[in-house]
Amino acid sequence: QAQIKIKNTSAQDLEVAYDMIGAAGLRSVDEGGRKFLQIDASFGGKVWRVKDGKKEKQKSGDVGWVALKNRYFATIMKPLTPFKRVLVRSTDGKDLVSIVSSQEYALAPGVIRTDDMNFYAGRLDEAAIKPLGEDVLGVVDLGVFGGVSRFLLKVMRFFHGITKNWGISIILLTVAINLLLFPLTIKSFTSMQQMKKIQPHVDKLKELHKDNPQRMNREVMELYKKYNVNPLGGCLPLVLQMPIFIALYQ
Repeated sequence: QAQIKIKNTSAQDLEVAYDMIGAAGLRSVDEGGRKFLQIDASFGGKVWRVKDGKKEKQKSGDVGWVALKNRYFATIMKPLTPFKRVLVRSTDGKDLVSIVSSQEYALAPGVIRTDDMNFYAGRLDEAAIKPLGEDVLGVVDLGVFGGVSRFLLKVMRFFHGITKNWGISIILLTVAINLLLFPLTIKSFTSMQQMKKIQPHVDKLKELHKDNPQRMNREVMELYKKYNVNPLGGCLPLVLQMPIFIALYQ
């Protein structure tokens, strides 16, 4: 926690506002040829994300919090009285810094203005960040399939609670996912075997009607219908598995 106190020591009313550095302290790290550093800020519950600091970017509104993060860690500043603007710029062409601007307010002579704010520096993990407020959990971005990612993470933590070993937990999660996807894998394999079985007939039809593509397509579709084969049956189960693989990567 921190406090900023401003006192009007003059004999007249003043309009007061100030700028300050927002979340800071993380640097861009080369992770196998890929670099990742990002600033997130919340405006009315919606998260504004900036990855590129080549050009200054700013956004105005009620700033609920501002964060600087890499793949695994984050620094977060959450003012208890919302700021009005966030400016993002690059410090040296690769690292980012955020500058936040306070609201403007009138300060009578002798009056002290106090702004309270909370800070967080640590793991980019929902459980660790949650004490800062439910609204700040938006800083943990697991992508389009975030719900699947969180479910898989809960399962892995469940296994870790039993084994006390992350390596074994990952193995158990892998086994569980393969068991879950086993029916789809079998269906895909069966469909590919059926396609392989009728492929000579398909090739024969293509050769026979190579000068008449419309008839060739019609004959092939009738062949699929005759042998009860779905031409998409081999790849469709794989497509259905993709969200799980993407969620695992995240």
